[in-house]
Amino acid sequence: MTSPQIGSYHILHPLGQGGMGVVHKARHQETGEVVALKTIRVVDEMQLESIRREVRALARIKHPGIVRIVAEGVQDGLPWYAMDFVEGMTLRQYITRQQGYALRQPIEFVSGEATPDLWWTGNLGRARDTARTARGQDHCPATARAQSVSMRGKLSQVLPLVSKLCSPLAFLHGEGIVHRDLKPENIMVTRDGTPIVVDFGLMTRFTGEESREILTVEYGAVGTVSYMAPEQIQGEFVDARADMYALGCILYELLVGHPPFIGVNSAQIIQAHLHGTPAPPSRFRPEVQTELDDLVSRLMTKDPRERIGHADVVATSLIQLSDDKITIEGPKPKTYLYRARCTGRETAMEKLRRYSRELKRNRGGFLFIGGESGIGKTRLVMEFGRELAREGVMVLTGECSEIACRPLEAFLKPLQAIADRCRERGLEETERLLGRRGKVFALYEPAMIDLPGQEQYPEPAELPPDAAKLRLYSYLSETFRELSTPTPVALLLDDLQWTDELSLGFFEYECRINHLTRAPIVMIGTYRSESVEEELHKIIDTSGVERINLGRLDDTSIATMVGDMLGMSPPPGSFSQYLSLQSAGNPLFVSEYLRVAIDIGLLSRNEQGAWQLEVDLDNRIPEMDVYEKLPIPTSLQGLIERRLESLSDNARAPVEAAAIVGREVSILLLWEMTGLDDEELLIVVDALLQHQILEKSSSGTVRFSHGQIRDISLSQLGRERRKELHRSAAESIELVYARQLEQYQAELGMHWVQAGDTDKAKSCYLSAARRSRDRYDHKEAVRLYSAYLNLVTSVTKEYLTVRCERGDVLQGSGHYDAALEDYAAACDKTDDEEMLTACRRKEAFILQTIGDISGARQAYHEALMLSEIFPLEQARILNEMAYFEGYLQSNYKEAENICKKAHDLVMSLYPSIQDYFATSSSDFVQHRIPRVACQVLAGTFYRFGVVHYTRGNLDRALEFHQKSLAICEEIGDRQGIGTASNNIGNVYHARGNLDRALVFHQKSLTIGKEIDDRQDIGKTLCNIGRVYHARGNLDQAIEFFQKSLAIFEEIGDRRNIGTALCNIGNVYHAHGNLDRALEFYQKYLAIDEKIGDRRGIGMASGNIGNVYLAYGDLDLALEFYQRSLAIFEEIGDKPIEAEAMMELSETHRIRGDLPRALKLNSQAMEIFTEVGNILKTGDCWCRRAECDIDRGNFSAAHDSFTRAKEIYEQIKGGEYSWRIPLIKVRLTIAKLGTETDKHRSEKTEQVVEQARNLVEEAHDNPRIPFKIEAPFRLGMALKAQGASEDAQASLEQALALARKYGYGLLERQIMKVMGEQQAG
Repeated sequence: MTSPQIGSYHILHPLGQGGMGVVHKARHQETGEVVALKTIRVVDEMQLESIRREVRALARIKHPGIVRIVAEGVQDGLPWYAMDFVEGMTLRQYITRQQGYALRQPIEFVSGEATPDLWWTGNLGRARDTARTARGQDHCPATARAQSVSMRGKLSQVLPLVSKLCSPLAFLHGEGIVHRDLKPENIMVTRDGTPIVVDFGLMTRFTGEESREILTVEYGAVGTVSYMAPEQIQGEFVDARADMYALGCILYELLVGHPPFIGVNSAQIIQAHLHGTPAPPSRFRPEVQTELDDLVSRLMTKDPRERIGHADVVATSLIQLSDDKITIEGPKPKTYLYRARCTGRETAMEKLRRYSRELKRNRGGFLFIGGESGIGKTRLVMEFGRELAREGVMVLTGECSEIACRPLEAFLKPLQAIADRCRERGLEETERLLGRRGKVFALYEPAMIDLPGQEQYPEPAELPPDAAKLRLYSYLSETFRELSTPTPVALLLDDLQWTDELSLGFFEYECRINHLTRAPIVMIGTYRSESVEEELHKIIDTSGVERINLGRLDDTSIATMVGDMLGMSPPPGSFSQYLSLQSAGNPLFVSEYLRVAIDIGLLSRNEQGAWQLEVDLDNRIPEMDVYEKLPIPTSLQGLIERRLESLSDNARAPVEAAAIVGREVSILLLWEMTGLDDEELLIVVDALLQHQILEKSSSGTVRFSHGQIRDISLSQLGRERRKELHRSAAESIELVYARQLEQYQAELGMHWVQAGDTDKAKSCYLSAARRSRDRYDHKEAVRLYSAYLNLVTSVTKEYLTVRCERGDVLQGSGHYDAALEDYAAACDKTDDEEMLTACRRKEAFILQTIGDISGARQAYHEALMLSEIFPLEQARILNEMAYFEGYLQSNYKEAENICKKAHDLVMSLYPSIQDYFATSSSDFVQHRIPRVACQVLAGTFYRFGVVHYTRGNLDRALEFHQKSLAICEEIGDRQGIGTASNNIGNVYHARGNLDRALVFHQKSLTIGKEIDDRQDIGKTLCNIGRVYHARGNLDQAIEFFQKSLAIFEEIGDRRNIGTALCNIGNVYHAHGNLDRALEFYQKYLAIDEKIGDRRGIGMASGNIGNVYLAYGDLDLALEFYQRSLAIFEEIGDKPIEAEAMMELSETHRIRGDLPRALKLNSQAMEIFTEVGNILKTGDCWCRRAECDIDRGNFSAAHDSFTRAKEIYEQIKGGEYSWRIPLIKVRLTIAKLGTETDKHRSEKTEQVVEQARNLVEEAHDNPRIPFKIEAPFRLGMALKAQGASEDAQASLEQALALARKYGYGLLERQIMKVMGEQQAG
């Protein structure tokens, strides 16, 4: 049977197994060399690449006490590495044989494994209850005391062995490596008694205070429980002192025979490590000296800052305690610094912890942290993130780049993490977190492509830019909220001063809708205060968003930092004062100063382990001038330059290459750019990592440890060298990222322009600009379009096309003046009539948007003249002109004529369209009608329908909207289908067919939800609310209006927010709640005043006037009506101005100023007749009839009433049509005085009967004025009949209703009639 093979090695048999992998004995198939081969379990490719990089770094370490790695690789997705097979035994086996007792087998623990009584949340609490050790008590089980009897007399072997073990440990730590799983099983002892450290499966790197932290929060405790330091158990950052703790545990075990803490399960042992105190070794072995007890205690101190931090210090102490001469071999270790605690940020951290408490209450929030470069923003957030991770919060990190800002960049890494989670957990989790949203996210983050189940969803529907952005924002919000169930989520986002437009848009969206306070999600962003742009400032200053401004550190904090990095407690006094003064409280300066001092050999440790910097740092006497004379730069720039100068030529090459590429660079790209072979590059990068020039980022990438290191590296490059490197970067990117090149076009453009190849730069910039445009990142698109245009030296067709494209993007983002400049430039220099036509059309659209009516009209006519040879473009222009004349100018007759021209034009181009409408079985494909022609025609029918609807011609409006719907359904235009359905619903509503209206609005709502057009959804909900309002269902109407209001507030559509508020006010008004109506109208007015919407201000003022008129406060009503009319006169909107005249006319009628009332009514009617608004003309006749009654001209009143009634019957509706029966009764009552006695009785009987019918109708009529006026008219009719008691009863009923609902005007009118009756 053939033995299994891994790489070039035949597996012989297993040597051991642990939580992270298996160790085999193996033989090389060619050389016969016997090795120990370890396979390592990994979770994903990112972890795999990281492990391989670390293994290669280990392979370069040469020390007799560290096992040599001879080969590494990957097989079946598992990384492996081969080590020298050490002839000997493990330390556990060695002690068993040499000392005659067996060390206890340890309990291994790896975070996340399904071992018994795993610990972190509930189990740790249980351990606290069940552990037999108490805080502050010695851990000294009786069994341990009994076992220790046979161990006396063995110190002569223990002390030399451990002192020799310190040498490889010190060397490892000098290389920036911490083992993390130091235990007797991972220490081999050769036949001559030399200890050798093996099995680096859990190794990691540690560094001193990082120049610039990377925002990553990796949490997870790994190791073997019996030897894990408290900080390692708690998942905190670990450094060499975690290994020193493990060394103390091993020394304790060698002295005593068992680990310092033992228990029946891992939870008990963990509790003891965190809180227990082991009995001193001398309690078991009286011969153990007090100094050795003290050494063990100092190694096992809970606080790593109080722990012995250097293995060579331990070795020196053990040699001094040993009676034998001990010789330690091996190279001298390098000096290293420790990471300082996050000091001086207690107030800021307490603010952050408030959010942690909020998460536990299922609430979240938004926080920004600002400060100057190097002040410690990222470090603070990272520390908080690790606290959150320990509490079970899911922590996701993101960041923004200075060089090339990709769309949605701040959230790409969180989306990658979500994609990884979906791949790991499968279809059910993917459906929960993403569903149809995944297809939209895939436009920005390729990791979202091909996730489980995504193939079942269609591609996202095309939407207008603003609607597409809103869809993206709502999807992100929904996915993050799903992710936070059941685990709270923290989004930690770094360097937001460089963020992109879409990320900013999402921040603004979340701040506005305030979802974070209603879900366990906290979003924390950092930014450089000196580099913040206005857009981010606006978000930071938003009400409800908390901000922390990090200042510089004080003297005490700097001293603490220095002490932590040097591992000295207390810190060196005068030296700390000097650094505080020189740094001005900037922690980056302090770490760079210490690092430079070590690099150039001025800062070192003496044989006793004490630090010295020319003078002994324990000496606190030196004055400041002693430090000032040291040959170390005293500026941050000087310190960084000094470190860069010390680099070798081999090391300088990747630093220069990385500086050219940007903040972050892949190892593969460095390899391609530098020309170094694989091994050389890894050696150099490893050295740069250790010296904190670079730091690890994501898998396979490194980055500068601080932006200033990159800036200074870049500034030191000569012009030609920089040009050479940019060319190398561009060529290397094209090779390395050939399959994803579209994502790197912006970077390529920058490199090619710096390399002097403008043709390639232009191509890349243009491609990148269009990609950003298609992803709605308008700001970045404009930047890239501008970069292209700046390289153009002559006017070409492509140049002019790009000017137009940039103009389109500028227009879409509201930069109208800049867009007009681009269009004008293209118009001035092009001889392409099609381009000229399109530019003029776009100019006209902008001019109408900004209110330049005459300019818009002129531009449209110019475009129309130019478009004669481009018929489809001409039809499109006509459609826009119809919108301009109809909707904006209310010139409906002209709009209808323009629509007819557009219709006839398309029909002349494609006569077979007539066959389509004549034959239901045919289709547009069959008749070879292009999609663009169909879209233009659908737009024409839409505008036709709107014009006829506004004029009150509902049958024709329905016909055209149905045609528009048919075309949209034929070509699959989902958004068009939704719009047409909504319009058809509006027509049915106006005709009184509320059931059919509801069917079409529901269809529109369904489509809106399918394509996630939030704005259309909001508008449709408004329309459904109007249907329920018309049905008299107050509660449901309010419900739908509130839903629409919530959507408009979510998307920030303030104009439609006002519309929704107005609709709610209308419901309350119609149903008699005048106070609530006034409240919502006033909110409507406040919003329009805030956004400067003059039209909206006028409409809101008119609505408020209506309420005051109902109250009977004619002075205030007149004031608001006059304000409304003045605004409409100012903006020149004649039809709306006419509506204001109607309201003002009614007020003057009630005040008794009938001549003015009739004059205003006549002026309004003239305007409505001129623009062809039949419906409003009917309303004017209705109002005029009441004026005629008041002045006693019953013949004229009858004529006016008849005309109004005919119009309402023709158009099947009208705003005042409900008043027709009331006016008829009032007119009949008024005319009774002119009748002869013969006819009077007969007429009185008729009018009483009519009035009784009104009262019956009032039961089902939702309008409160109708409910009041019906018994009022009946009372007047009964009074005319002489039925005084019945008349009084009806009038009292009307009066009670008027008082109940606050209709003061009707109350006074009723009381006047009642007074006349009583007087009679």
